[in-house]
Amino acid sequence: LAKHKNVRLKEALINERQRRKQGKALPLEADEEYHGGAAFWSPSKKAEAARVREEQRQDKLKAVEARRAARTAAQLMRQEEKAREAAD
Repeated sequence: LAKHKNVRLKEALINERQRRKQGKALPLEADEEYHGGAAFWSPSKKAEAARVREEQRQDKLKAVEARRAARTAAQLMRQEEKAREAAD
């Protein structure tokens, strides 16, 4: 009984993870030639949208990494100043 329950819980966890991984909808920005109706996305446009999303994600990661590096550098400078003040 416990083994069966454990298996079902694992399946539920896997399903939850897959649900979270769902792709994002394509941007619904209307082009100049858009005059209502259904919008169809070609495979190349889908790939382009995915590439743009990935670039934006990479840019965001780079910005976060730059902030972390700046914060670390500032901490090191403060520590060095404290060490100098303590030495005086």
